[in-house]
Amino acid sequence: MSPTEGKPGAEAGFEVGTPFSVIGRRSCYSGSFIDVERLEVSGPDGQRFGRDMVRHPGAVAAVALLPEGLSLSELARRSDDEISVILVSQYRAAVDASILEVPAGKRDVAGEPPAETMRRELIEEVGYDAHDLRPLARFYSSPGFTNEETTVYLASQLTPAPLQRHGPEEQAMDVVRISFSSALRMIEGEAPDLTDRERPPAGGEPASVIVDAKTIVDAKTIVAIELARARIAAIRSPAAADD
Repeated sequence: MSPTEGKPGAEAGFEVGTPFSVIGRRSCYSGSFIDVERLEVSGPDGQRFGRDMVRHPGAVAAVALLPEGLSLSELARRSDDEISVILVSQYRAAVDASILEVPAGKRDVAGEPPAETMRRELIEEVGYDAHDLRPLARFYSSPGFTNEETTVYLASQLTPAPLQRHGPEEQAMDVVRISFSSALRMIEGEAPDLTDRERPPAGGEPASVIVDAKTIVDAKTIVAIELARARIAAIRSPAAADD
């Protein structure tokens, strides 16, 4: 495999080659799912310098759309007010707050394809099985310090499934169903009325009022919803209807 093969952007023909190269690495810390390394890097002029890096197994995220059972083409025939997106309000210790996110998870099962990981995470976190998962994009979350790569999906044809939550944050998370149009406004900093909530599927507890987040500030969630908007718009376009 070439140095660029398989990397986000490489298949699109972007130039991702570089005169820099990592010539050494030293482990500084090994945690439950991340490792911190000190890299030795060689520059174009032969200068050597150090950089700290967080090694991450990768992640998946999905924009899951309702009503239940509808295909993506059926959903696209509805307005953004008639489509619902599933979000979770989850506590994140790094910012000491609960924030709104699309369902997501780490790729922490060796050898598991990312689509399988995403389908499993949807069942575990929000109690829905997605019978149609379409990849939207892969991207590096914050390549200035980590190699974490996120694969984003558009999930439809949802059917209820038993929740299988793990860990204290997941156990306490709220599941929130809002219109797709509201999610788009929340990305832009608006705070629409979120009082019309439904019970999570499969007999979960009712979603409580979100006190820490009424706009969407999570990067992967913003990227995922905007990608979903573009994909749905493409399906709605006259050219797509003629195909």
